[in-house]
Amino acid sequence: MACKILKWIFPVIIIFSNDKVHGQGIVNTETMLSDADQDLSLSIDLAGNFNFGNIKLFQSSSNITAGLKKNESLFRAVLGYHFLRSDGKTKSSDLFYQLRYNYFIGNHSMYGFYQIQNAKSLRLKKRWLLGSGFRFGLHKKDDNYFDFALGAFYESETYTVNENIMDELLVQNWKANINSFWNLRISRDVEFLSTLYYQLAVNSLSDQRLYMESRLSYELDHMEFNITYRNRSHTVPYIKGIEKSDQGLLFGFSYDL
Repeated sequence: MACKILKWIFPVIIIFSNDKVHGQGIVNTETMLSDADQDLSLSIDLAGNFNFGNIKLFQSSSNITAGLKKNESLFRAVLGYHFLRSDGKTKSSDLFYQLRYNYFIGNHSMYGFYQIQNAKSLRLKKRWLLGSGFRFGLHKKDDNYFDFALGAFYESETYTVNENIMDELLVQNWKANINSFWNLRISRDVEFLSTLYYQLAVNSLSDQRLYMESRLSYELDHMEFNITYRNRSHTVPYIKGIEKSDQGLLFGFSYDL
């Protein structure tokens, strides 16, 4: 039985990034859950960014991940929160929660999940999902793997159209999803992880969402230095004032206690 107790993450700098990337609707759980595949695991990730003077900014994020594996079944739960306040205005105060179950058949697995979240920057008051699918393990050797997943889920989203008069919009969809996960161990200390999430509304083929994230990390003793690139796009935002796409680049490092 392995148990990972605590992990601290301190971001160094964020460039051409904005809060919409953090509250982008599609959440990459691959990086959050990658350590939760032991018999028993628990991890806590904390991050913070402070600026004072001409630029007043406070940014923090945290993730708590728990996993339990028994025979071919894997139960996982993750709770995340992101907060961003800039020049006296709160830009993000986003909560994310997911329960996930996998049943393994060799290198493949069936999965089901339930997810709740909000994203203030997208004026997304509440979003919940319930879905399932099948993940194909197409290649696995040591730390290297390439997986491909097909699934479907039901989605319910509540948007704030006008905060002054509490005008809200409810959007409900059945969606099909295609995901890919690629992890490459370049050397003993260097690793590359790339994930892609594609979602298509069954009742409106023009309604498509895409989220890509690539992460390059360098491990040194108990430390890890990393660069993460994120790209979010939605072909038809449901309310006015929300851009179709956002990009972000994050430099950071983590320390394992």
